[in-house]
Amino acid sequence: MLTGVIRAGRADLYSIFRTRAHDCARALAIEDGSRKLTYAELLERVDRLAAVFLARGVAPGDRIAILSHNRSEYLEVELAAAGIGAIVACLNWRLAPDELRHCIDLVEPVLAVVEPELSEAYRAVASTPCLTVGPDLETAIAGVEPDPRTGTMVDDPEAGLTILYTSGTTGLLSLYPN
Repeated sequence: MLTGVIRAGRADLYSIFRTRAHDCARALAIEDGSRKLTYAELLERVDRLAAVFLARGVAPGDRIAILSHNRSEYLEVELAAAGIGAIVACLNWRLAPDELRHCIDLVEPVLAVVEPELSEAYRAVASTPCLTVGPDLETAIAGVEPDPRTGTMVDDPEAGLTILYTSGTTGLLSLYPN
């Protein structure tokens, strides 16, 4: 039985996720290696991460860059951004420095979430404030309470959520001729 109310055609990703999390709170939502989270645990982390983003000045429509391999925190970033109306720019960890800088410059992120092993590559091409996956991110999440604005900041359910780059975006031959 669904407990949340979502009007057809007006649902956004965060409200759909929140409803699912309430309806299936004890069910397994994520399994990432030895890490397992129920929907209730995932919702709690997502809401706290959204509060971290808000506390660091991220506003609806702002870009958050993420440079990471596939991992559970990637999903948390996407859902937290959806809860506050921010847009996640998904950077490819395989990019050359010039390509990475180009992609970052295109979207002008106000914050980046970066995996530790990719931190040096990111910082070599950008000065965006960063949250590093691991202890830095965990401390930030543990240090805040959920912000009541999460889930209320999206006026348009069709607003952008994710920026994905293609070779047409990252191919720099025409931008940087020899």
